[in-house]
Amino acid sequence: MMRKRILTLTGTLLLLLSAVSSGYSEQKQISLGFDDGWQHAAQFAGTRLQKGRQGFLDITLEPVQYSASAPMTDLLIHFETSQPLDVTGNYTLEREGGFSIVPDGRAGVNAGKFSSFRGGISLVPFVNTQNSANQPLFSPGMLGGSFTIEFWLSPQYLEDGETILRWSGQREHRNQVQLQSLSTTVNNRKLEWQLHNLFLQPDHQENTFVLKGRKAMVPEKWHHHMLRYQSETGVLEYLVDGVPADVTYCTEDGNPSGTIFRPYVGERSKSEIEIAPQFNGLLDELRITRSFVEAPTLHGLSSAGGYTTIGPLDFGEAESTLLSIDVEYEEPGDSKSFFYYRIDTQQEWIPFQPGESLQPAPTARYLELKFQLYPDGIGSQSPKVSSAAIDYRPNLPPPPPTGLTARPAHGAIELSWNPIQQTDLAGYIVYYGTSSGIYRSSDSNAGASPIDVGARTSLSLEGLQNGTLYYIAVAAYDTAGRQHRSSLSHEVSARPSDFYGD
Repeated sequence: MMRKRILTLTGTLLLLLSAVSSGYSEQKQISLGFDDGWQHAAQFAGTRLQKGRQGFLDITLEPVQYSASAPMTDLLIHFETSQPLDVTGNYTLEREGGFSIVPDGRAGVNAGKFSSFRGGISLVPFVNTQNSANQPLFSPGMLGGSFTIEFWLSPQYLEDGETILRWSGQREHRNQVQLQSLSTTVNNRKLEWQLHNLFLQPDHQENTFVLKGRKAMVPEKWHHHMLRYQSETGVLEYLVDGVPADVTYCTEDGNPSGTIFRPYVGERSKSEIEIAPQFNGLLDELRITRSFVEAPTLHGLSSAGGYTTIGPLDFGEAESTLLSIDVEYEEPGDSKSFFYYRIDTQQEWIPFQPGESLQPAPTARYLELKFQLYPDGIGSQSPKVSSAAIDYRPNLPPPPPTGLTARPAHGAIELSWNPIQQTDLAGYIVYYGTSSGIYRSSDSNAGASPIDVGARTSLSLEGLQNGTLYYIAVAAYDTAGRQHRSSLSHEVSARPSDFYGD
């Protein structure tokens, strides 16, 4: 059953309005996902971005990829980078017609996107001259045993003749050359495997084995394809999404009881493996194994799940108030999602649930989010997070002080200004100097400019030079700190003189 929820975290914001100024600011919103494309995502741990509703990117669990260190792995291409590297090191790039990497992978994040006019890529086995007994499966002169070829495929057009895999070779017997080939092609919207002279008969007669899919494929839909051969029984089987589609026996009489044929790569073979030489669509997780793989990995979601972190997101002002977090997500089957947040330098993640109220509402400048995802019980379905919206109210600095007056005196200037009626006001800062707009004087006994006077609304600047014209302005700051101060008040000026007496 599909469950779709709108997750809302609501905090109570109490605003105390004063008669003059309240510091009130309009509500703002940060939107994530959809057009934003999750550009603020900081970390993907077992998660990825995958195309979802209306072509936008969802956060989902990342399928577990095959490992190159798995026993008997002969070739493995993940298609995660623009270089189609075999991570086992058994095959090297011979020719690259070109393909692109797109974030629509079936295993991992990306997949290889191929176009028939670009020609695909070609690999050749790396022959180990130091260890002739441990050569890649398609090395010239290799007498093989069990093997498995598998990949994920999302075709675009399914035109007859499109080719996903192609290999050709030559073997010689009594001065006669026999051509060999292995190909995977599209025929009537189904895949068809054809193996010609790949298996060695006791009498060296030519042979061809053809295996076909049962059901027509659907464009732009992922399916897992596997061809596997077991040397103990001679069985050659083609599976689609883990379900047998066709089977035959590579034996003398075509039955399990007959003499078994073994695969043999002719010594005259160049052994070039062509990948998607004429194919339109996506290809992912191509693997060849020198063994009969009993169970294909179709639902590769780890039960440990994964998570994505977002941010830090900047509210722009310290002590801004978090109002709500809305998350749009889906939980197919019994998959599950958990959501967390933390603010500023906080280390621990705080969980939140649908409809949970924050008491009191948190205040901060920076916010981080964490989406923890878990698959369903069989590891086939992942939660999908489509978007998130954060509503907050920025904590604006106080307004500049008003009513600033400066009364000159003997060696001093008496300052006063109107108090700011704001609940979170913390104090005022006085700036003074001998040039307009430049407040760098240190003449006063009260201290060098700027001077923090706390919550007072007056100051006597004593110890000034008589006859010198001083320029003064005042700023206010709130409980977020001195750095969270207002713009300057209007500037006033005054000239101390002994004319004013003591």
